[in-house]
Amino acid sequence: MENRQRFLVIGCARSGTTISQLALAGHPEISMFTGEIKPQPFFSEGITTFTYGNQNEIEKTQGWTRLFDAISTMHPKSHIKANGIKTVVYKVSDALLIKENIQQNFPNIKIVYVYRKNLLAQYASLLLAMKTGQWHSWSIPNSLPFKGLINIKKRSFGFYLKQCFWINEIIPSLEKTHEVLRFSYEDDILKSSFGKLFDFLDVQNINPHWIDSEKVAPDPEKYIERYEKRFTLFKRKQSKFDPNNTTNLETLLKKEYPFPFIRHWVNK
Repeated sequence: MENRQRFLVIGCARSGTTISQLALAGHPEISMFTGEIKPQPFFSEGITTFTYGNQNEIEKTQGWTRLFDAISTMHPKSHIKANGIKTVVYKVSDALLIKENIQQNFPNIKIVYVYRKNLLAQYASLLLAMKTGQWHSWSIPNSLPFKGLINIKKRSFGFYLKQCFWINEIIPSLEKTHEVLRFSYEDDILKSSFGKLFDFLDVQNINPHWIDSEKVAPDPEKYIERYEKRFTLFKRKQSKFDPNNTTNLETLLKKEYPFPFIRHWVNK
């Protein structure tokens, strides 16, 4: 087990974590849990989720990695070189929690950070998933049942952007202590550049023929009402974001909603 490379696939919802997971999980030298791990309680409680506490020193120091390995190696393969899990970040507080846990308990893990440059498209995709009930648009061969335009509310979209801006700062900052691969939806996923994932994990770079799916969601311009206007808003908010302003971060943390937070403010 010690010779295997642990890895974590992480990103915001609708950023491309699912198709990245499909590419990795099907590789003959990779064992990956095919479900989605909740940030809490995995990164907050770990093995103590199932106990009353009072672990000895070995259990305290090795509990996180042993639990990680138990979950990520459920699928038996002959020659496993890497094992991993996927988690999705919905809140800034979860991003901070995951970063701290990784730094304390997983010194050698590799991070695959999946992100989307167009946060308007990412947000609209999230709303579209809520309306259609189809959360994994890469694995469904039929067209989406929703017909019409998604109306993006300025207030809810602005709050969403603040969350994403900070998440996109916090997780990649693990580069200071860990190896991090930034895997872009626009530059990598849409171009099927999955070989980058395999090279990063030091496994054989082969064609992921097991990905028997294609993107079924329409282009964002086709289903977002007033797309250009909302995209301009996104770029303006992005230009004003200051990662050094920790006061804004503290204010945002006080306003967070529990998952799924989006349902509380999406129609405001």
